[in-house]
Amino acid sequence: MWTLNDYAPILLECAAQALASVRDTHQRSQLSHLVDQIWRHLERRRIADGPCAGLWDQPSRVFPSLTAGLADSETLPSWFYTFRVVECLISAVDVVESAPPGSQPLANHAAELLAEAEHLYDQEMLAASASASTKPDKHEEATLDAASATLTLARQLLADRPGSATALALDVLRDLSALQQKRQ
Repeated sequence: MWTLNDYAPILLECAAQALASVRDTHQRSQLSHLVDQIWRHLERRRIADGPCAGLWDQPSRVFPSLTAGLADSETLPSWFYTFRVVECLISAVDVVESAPPGSQPLANHAAELLAEAEHLYDQEMLAASASASTKPDKHEEATLDAASATLTLARQLLADRPGSATALALDVLRDLSALQQKRQ
């Protein structure tokens, strides 16, 4: 008889829950790597073939020394182990579905980029209204409309998703720069 220990699922669950509270980028990366390693271990223990395929536990796939004496019972699932793995996967899903961790330096950077993008947008709008005698072409008008919508979205995302706000601000800066170069 082999004594079953659910150490790996418990470790995965604890690591996933800890990942939700870690704010430091380096520590978060290390913990994420640990979660991936534990998952690869658990994945290798899944029953690969037969009517129980996809359930757990086939430990000899990870620990070859256990092969002796387990050949007949190896294809039978361990409902306890399968339950523990599914339970920790639910915890992992909760972590993944939660809001990404905030970073104050990234939020500050995003706010600076948004301020520059909004300033350039205002300049473009002023230039468009100053040259009221010439109607802006369709491409210029579409670019300014898209920039306005993108800036609004970036402002909404700034507090919770500063990386996404940064990406949007950079898109607007790129588009406005191209518009300015075209005009020159």
